[in-house]
Amino acid sequence: MRKETFLFIGLLVYGYLFMVLKPVMDPGIGFAAFGVAGVFMLWAYVLSTKKRISPTGQAIGFLAVLQALSFALFENSTIQEPLCLATVGFAALFAYYAGNMDFAMGTLPGVAGLFTFSIFDNLSEKAQMLFHFKKERKGLWQALIGFAVALPILGILIGLLANADAAFEGAVEGIAAYVNKHLFEQALYIAAAVLIAAYLYSLFLSAAPKNRGQWVITRHVPTAIAAMVLLLVNLLYAFFFAVQLREIWGAGSEAYALSALAREGFFELCWVCGINFLLFTVFHKLVPEKKAGMRFLLLLLCVMSQAIIITALLKMNLYIANYGLTLLRVQTIWFMVSLFSAFVLMEIRLFKKMPLFKWVAVLCAISIVVASYADIGGMVARGNAERYMKGELKAFEVRQYTHFPYEAAPELMALYEQTREEELKEKLMDFMRALDSRAEEAVWYQSVQKINVEKALDDFLKNR
Repeated sequence: MRKETFLFIGLLVYGYLFMVLKPVMDPGIGFAAFGVAGVFMLWAYVLSTKKRISPTGQAIGFLAVLQALSFALFENSTIQEPLCLATVGFAALFAYYAGNMDFAMGTLPGVAGLFTFSIFDNLSEKAQMLFHFKKERKGLWQALIGFAVALPILGILIGLLANADAAFEGAVEGIAAYVNKHLFEQALYIAAAVLIAAYLYSLFLSAAPKNRGQWVITRHVPTAIAAMVLLLVNLLYAFFFAVQLREIWGAGSEAYALSALAREGFFELCWVCGINFLLFTVFHKLVPEKKAGMRFLLLLLCVMSQAIIITALLKMNLYIANYGLTLLRVQTIWFMVSLFSAFVLMEIRLFKKMPLFKWVAVLCAISIVVASYADIGGMVARGNAERYMKGELKAFEVRQYTHFPYEAAPELMALYEQTREEELKEKLMDFMRALDSRAEEAVWYQSVQKINVEKALDDFLKNR
């Protein structure tokens, strides 16, 4: 049998189990297993075609596996969804690079093309590859025909045996009742599995096409237009930066002012920096001659973006100093530091020739993987507990840890042993008991971190 037939059968099983086990509903060991399996199936198929995977492709494949495995090890509460998307993104990039594909417009349209338009290329040829057998394998077809002929015979025999034995009849009726009860659900699962298998099968076969497409940009942006846009944008950011600095210095350490400063405008900041990144990419790519003035304006755009990011970090630092850490605050800092680093790469690109998109992608990949393995929830609980015991925090808010209980539980159990405040000990004990009373889940939907915490929690409660 051809390797493509084995591939499709494997993908069909993969799609069926994906629908039945639903690993994305509660990402854990199951999601990690599906992610790693998907990457390795593509990797194995590409290698079976005797095509060489580039070092870049191998590195991205390793990142995809590493990112998927993080779901088996850590909970990463509140950022599971973006990390799931990141895992899919790494897998998408691996599928692109596994075939050494080359699009003149860059990686992003290449990946988009591979996962959309390329799926529909040469459908008839891809389907025919499922049924191409070597001459010596004709016996397989004969076995399949024999299976089809046996089905009605088996039906007759089952009916006779059921009439002959009551126990056998009960077993047959039980199976039939189960099938009737779950027939519609299983039919939907199978239909979805066929669609998933067909999509992935076509994707895998398209990963290294014989005829590579070429998407070429021919348009240019006049230098004067780009310079005017950049000049006005930079003036706006300069004014914004000046106002923000004045506001921070004027706020001092007043709690209400710090609260307003830190909470307002973060998502707008994300959009602003995203627009800046887009402006830099477009003008750097499409302006034919980047003389000193244009380079200065592009550099100023990066510097202003970094100034805004630093302003936001200062605001967040003031807020954390007074109110402590939360998941959102740490994730905010992580995002802004990563964004700042991306603008550093853009500044370097203005003076040194380098593949900017590639290095930004590497930076994003490293940032995401680090966040996946950093156990941010544990870091938050540990930092707040240490500062509270030192007297640097006026209060310890237990309620926030209900959003990431398994990351925080080890630190809260340690805090219970250290503190002498009865009111806080009571709140911590209520937290532990509520966590212990949660409904049990199959191991498939859990992480190693969660499994270890549940065991430690049992020991903790048994001794009190």
